[in-house]
Amino acid sequence: MGRSGMEAPVDTIQPGSVARYADLRDYLEIVDALGELRRANGADLHLEIGAICALARESSLIPATLCDNIPGLEPGFRILLNPMSSLNRTALAVGLPLGLTRAEYNKLGTEKWRSLAPIPPRLVADGPVLENVQEGDRIDLARFPRPHWHDGDGGPYMGTADAVVTRDPETDWVNVGTYRVMYQDSTHVSVYINPDNHGRLHQDRYFKQSRACPVLISLGHDPLLFGMATQRLPNGSCEYDYVGGLRGEPMDVILEHHTGLPMPAQSELVIAGEIRQDDVRPEGPFGETFGYYASGVQDLPTVEVKAVYFRNHPIILGSPPSRPPRQPGGTSFLSILHGEGLLDRMRRSVPGVKDVYSYQPTGGHLAIVSIQQQYPGHAKQAGLALANNSGHRPRYAVVVDDDVNIRDLQEVLWVLCTRSDPIKDIEIITRTTSSPVEPIIPPWENDLMSRAIIDATRPFEWLDKFPKTVEVSPELREHVWTRWAHVIA
Repeated sequence: MGRSGMEAPVDTIQPGSVARYADLRDYLEIVDALGELRRANGADLHLEIGAICALARESSLIPATLCDNIPGLEPGFRILLNPMSSLNRTALAVGLPLGLTRAEYNKLGTEKWRSLAPIPPRLVADGPVLENVQEGDRIDLARFPRPHWHDGDGGPYMGTADAVVTRDPETDWVNVGTYRVMYQDSTHVSVYINPDNHGRLHQDRYFKQSRACPVLISLGHDPLLFGMATQRLPNGSCEYDYVGGLRGEPMDVILEHHTGLPMPAQSELVIAGEIRQDDVRPEGPFGETFGYYASGVQDLPTVEVKAVYFRNHPIILGSPPSRPPRQPGGTSFLSILHGEGLLDRMRRSVPGVKDVYSYQPTGGHLAIVSIQQQYPGHAKQAGLALANNSGHRPRYAVVVDDDVNIRDLQEVLWVLCTRSDPIKDIEIITRTTSSPVEPIIPPWENDLMSRAIIDATRPFEWLDKFPKTVEVSPELREHVWTRWAHVIA
């Protein structure tokens, strides 16, 4: 499915059209036609490229930036920054119409996810990724981009928007995840995987059998694959299948002979190797998801590289974390594809749920649910359901009444401070799942954290006696706007 299969040609893309693409290069051509691609020629791998990436997120557009002619590298060995950081680019990747509003994408994305039927990948014998192959003494990772993204990082990181492929040795389940990948030397990298991620489960099962863990690391690929690799899918699910389901056709893969793992045929650059527990090296620190160097330095098993596959003039993806607030005009893959997914899950478990929203600058740690109260304890039930949501896990779960616009932080703060009594309305849940990248959790407790449920609803027991809010009635509002718009607009 390439440009010939697009529903709108590159030179005639209009709002509301769906553009289809075959690979990252087709994707870039469309992004350029949309006016969302910038070029940075000659930017330095040491901090400068990372700063370009971070500062671009402070703009309203958050353009994608293609870095070329990088000092110390061959011309044509490129990095694409912020590949999916706008509504249009995320819609393009997911296969939704371009030029819509965030609310429209929330609705359409959720509908597409609900109706998605996974399509397993298609095994092929050849593909662009095989244009160049390094094996044995010819392996040289130093040929490829390896930015030092943040000034506090412990070294250069090749993988920040990667797709790391592993297989469960017990069940044959193939998983694709996004984990940070640190360059160690020309034949070795380190992959940091959180303890609760599926790739870590696979690695640990190999280690328990006293075996090295086969791994593929794709560093440049269809942005949709990157987006899916960041998702928390159920155990046993393969992200390749979901890419196929979203695109409506199988994703092409090649069986990589060193690892026996399926390799994306259209990838720009893939490292094949094995994670060895007998070769442990320092990894980190790295500027992580919540805007801190939280996980420090740890000794990690190292990937011994067996082969490198790459296209002519390869492009790797770069999407390192930066300090929030970020992406003021942007979006996330999660917010489009699951715009109403959390709302669906909440409504299945709790009656009377009106809306659910998570504030992006908090990394998902502040989530709000509004409800129409129906019985005593209803607010606590909603708060517990939100705090225990397996795919979300907010640190602060706030429950408000249905008269509050939870997407307006000023309204949320207003009711938080006027409808909650700290001694009665804040409940702490202890010993819940955490991660080493959480900055507030001490290293010796990095597997556990607490969560707070805040009831900012009017007390159900005296709901009818709670002081009324001061506001203009809908009827009077309409009348005044009709007659006096020239005065108040």
